[in-house]
Amino acid sequence: MKVGDLVRVKRHIDFYEHATQKTINIPMNEIGIIIQKKGDACSVLFSSLDNDVKSFLEKHLEVISENN
Repeated sequence: MKVGDLVRVKRHIDFYEHATQKTINIPMNEIGIIIQKKGDACSVLFSSLDNDVKSFLEKHLEVISENN
């Protein structure tokens, strides 16, 4: 996982899906781009959500498309 990759929040269990939508206001299939990465932490920009930036641990994200 690196800067420029397209990612989305991983689906874990139904509770997690509900919690994600309610607590961070990101629909489960929303795709974002990693704009910063330090260690296991990634800052992700969601352009379709008014350029909202959220931080996640790498283990909570899945890569949709890699930046070459």
